[in-house]
This record gives sequence, structure tokens and C-alpha cells, in this order.
Amino acid sequence: MRSTLGRILWHLGFPDQALARCHEAVALARQASDPFALALALIYDAELHGRRREIHLALEYAEAVISLSREQGFTLYVGWGTVLRGWALAGQGSHSEGIAQMREGLNAHKAAGAILERPTLLGLLADAYGKAEQPEEGLRVLGEALALAHETGERFDEPMLLRLKGELILLLSAEEDGSSSLAEEAEVCLQQAIAIAHHQVARSAELEASISLARLWQCWGRTNDARVMLAGIHGMFIEGSDTADWQEAKKLLERLR
Repeated sequence: MRSTLGRILWHLGFPDQALARCHEAVALARQASDPFALALALIYDAELHGRRREIHLALEYAEAVISLSREQGFTLYVGWGTVLRGWALAGQGSHSEGIAQMREGLNAHKAAGAILERPTLLGLLADAYGKAEQPEEGLRVLGEALALAHETGERFDEPMLLRLKGELILLLSAEEDGSSSLAEEAEVCLQQAIAIAHHQVARSAELEASISLARLWQCWGRTNDARVMLAGIHGMFIEGSDTADWQEAKKLLERLR
């Protein structure tokens, strides 16, 4: 319950409280000597550190998940942890190795019969393709993730998937000498991500998408629009001033002013 609450708190825009609850969950599972609960708590901790862009900690927790789950025979959690470890490796610059591990983990996740979490895990793979400057492959994966989210109703990470789609389209636009039609398509994706996140009261996801859209509008000379939009969501956070997203938004706002 604490692990789930941690995830909810992150989405609602309370990253510090989210981290505290996830750490409590790990401590409780260890105290209870419950390896199954501990594996899940470690997964949620790894995921949360990834969302906070604390890549080295995401990697550390993912490796702990894999080690424990192999020892206990939790094949689903081995696959899930492998996806998270691969994403962290890609985030550290080991793109080929990270993507290969993510694909291995996704295959294990599927072989275990799991559907829950798959849109999110596919989104992480698309993000890794973006870091590897392979936007076409990333967009193909996102198409699968978004279709699955709509099919199953697991849409809590839909704003993240749409933000990534917009960012990958912009990367593709840059490869095509700044195609204006692609840039406009990316803008629509980012606006959809913000609208859905706002409807969900998912402030962390709304901030991420707003940063991306503000950067795009800044390139177009719409600095005032970008500043007003970004300041609105940034000002709603009452904690998390040390997180990467909060700091990035703050620096961008200073430039826009």
C-alpha cells in the first residue's frame, strides 16, 4: 500500500512524500522478511528514482530487484527489473546494452503473462531509443504502448507517452532540417499530454510536458506564452525543489524572463 501511495503522490506532484513512502515500504518488507513484498517495493523504488531522474539510484534498486527475484524465482519481477536496469543503463549512455536488456526484460515480462505496466515499460523503451537518437524506432514502440493503454484502460502514464511522442517527433524534425509540419505535430502531442495530465491532476507529468512545450515555443519566439504556461504549473509545487524537473523548469523560466 505504501509503494502504491508513493506512486500516486509522485503523480499528484509530491515527489518528496512519494520517496518517503516508497522507502518506508522497502523497510517494512525487510522487517517482515517478506521477499515477494520486498521485490515489488524495490521495483517501485527503482521506478520512482527513474521518474525523479536519479539514474544511479534507479540502477541500484533495479539490480537489487533482479538479484532478489532470481534468488526467489520471481520470473515476472526479474523481467520487470531488467527493463528498469536497461533503461538506467541507456540513461547513463550505454544505449545499445541498455536497449538490449530492456527488450530481454520485456520478453520475460510478456512470457510471464503480464499485461499490467506494459504501456509504461514500452514508454521507457521508447525513451531509450530517443536517447540513442533512433526516433523512428521509438515512435513505433510508442504506437504499441498507446494502443495498449487505450485497449486495457491503463492510462495513468498516457501523458508521459504523449510527451515522449512529441519529443521524438521533434527529434525526427531536427533530422529533417526542422520540418515545420513535424514540429506542429509535436506541439499537438505535447498539448494533449498537458491537457490529460491536468485532467488527472498529475502535476509531475504536467510539469514535464510543459517544460518540453515551453522549449518549443521559445524556439518559435513565443517566450511570453511559454513563461506564463510554465510558471503556472511550476508554481503549484510546494516540495521537490531539489528534483531535476523542478530545477530545469526554474532555469528555463529565468531564461524566458
